[in-house]
Amino acid sequence: MLRFTVFAATVVLLIVGPESAPTDFPDTYHQPIALEQALPSQSEAFLQKAIADAFKAEGDEAPVIDANLVAACRLLCRVLDCTPEASGGDDFESQTIQFAMRRMGTTDSLYFPIVATVKNRVDAAALLRDVVHRSLAAMRVNRFGVAFDPGNGMLVAVFTRRLAQVGPFPMEVDPGSTQLLWGSMVDGASNASLLLSTPDEALFETGMNEKAGLFWTRIYFPEEPGVYTVELMARDDGPQVASLFPVYVGVPVPTRPVVKVVPGLEDKKAPTDIEAQVVRLINYERTKRGVAPCVEDPVLRKGARGHSSAMARAGRLTHSLSKKTADFVENIAVSASIGTAHWSLMACPSHRRYIVDDELKRCGVGVSVVELDESVRLIYLTQRFGRAK
Repeated sequence: MLRFTVFAATVVLLIVGPESAPTDFPDTYHQPIALEQALPSQSEAFLQKAIADAFKAEGDEAPVIDANLVAACRLLCRVLDCTPEASGGDDFESQTIQFAMRRMGTTDSLYFPIVATVKNRVDAAALLRDVVHRSLAAMRVNRFGVAFDPGNGMLVAVFTRRLAQVGPFPMEVDPGSTQLLWGSMVDGASNASLLLSTPDEALFETGMNEKAGLFWTRIYFPEEPGVYTVELMARDDGPQVASLFPVYVGVPVPTRPVVKVVPGLEDKKAPTDIEAQVVRLINYERTKRGVAPCVEDPVLRKGARGHSSAMARAGRLTHSLSKKTADFVENIAVSASIGTAHWSLMACPSHRRYIVDDELKRCGVGVSVVELDESVRLIYLTQRFGRAK
């Protein structure tokens, strides 16, 4: 069974039980793990070559093998099960994938995982080639990891579009401390900027220094303990989240599962029904925070639908080119699950602020669905918000 899911940004924390976890988890983001820990097995080397050849067949440069993503894929091979009864559904699976990446020190926000059970490595290679041809080539991924367990036929691959090469950053810090965030934009991205979200969802924008291709800034973490979210923004096909990760201030990095699931959602509905569910989720978040529900605007909805259709045709996320002169702000996402898309946006400070902004009174939601096969569909989502007329 194939599960192919795509995420724009998620920071829901998911921890695998200690019986499944390796003892050498890094305690620092962006710290490359030892190469010997990611040396490929014969099957993994076979699949790595199949992936490279598939991209070359599409006329594209093959993405770079990332040791931390390889380690995350191997962890996922041990803890995921492709049956809904065992996994708890798409929300569980997507959040587990998010955890494994973050826990192995990778914070790319644009990532595209593939989870499947196959008979052998030849079938795994065929599946990967097909997904590259149908979906991944258009998404401009530039990093990947892959793992395969011949014993249970579990295949896990994670592809990312890395927009920033960020220097090592601690996962856990002391309250009142200041930490240096630095790095460089890659693959054509530019204009680094930073947002910091506090445990109570207050949002602070931090200035960035840039020179000779490098960016850097110091982030002050207040005395209040809790989980803070660091969001590094970049410009690439419009504004994009380049890196997104939680920082544990005065509290330990968690070691037990915490899964957020939205009950009652139906992903297999028609696009208009999915749009109505998304509007309900938006207004649920607003009401929970004492903000009046947004009023659906037919003009915003029409524009959102058109933009989601354009993204689906292009096969990748991109913001509206007319956004600079438009009277709306915009969130975009793509996922196989409404719940995953919702938590992705809510977990990302730059997206959440639009959803719960009490000055944004109008909204329009547009959905376009792409059927990958009989069991998997991708939901391209655009949310647009405007002030009262």
